[in-house]
Amino acid sequence: MNLVPKERHNIQKKYDEMANQSIDIPIIINGKEYRTEEIGECIMPHDHQNIIATYPKAGKKEVGLQ
Repeated sequence: MNLVPKERHNIQKKYDEMANQSIDIPIIINGKEYRTEEIGECIMPHDHQNIIATYPKAGKKEVGLQ
């Protein structure tokens, strides 16, 4: 990818912004949001100390919801 300096700067700025925040990913079943006690983490592949998102882990109860 051949980016001009301004584009490269803008991409790096957005990356840095996103890397410094964590989002919450809910379970959504039939349009309804569900939470569980057990939480999983999404980590950056190249920086395992950086958690970029968390999500509730679905279990048998959630799988049976309709």
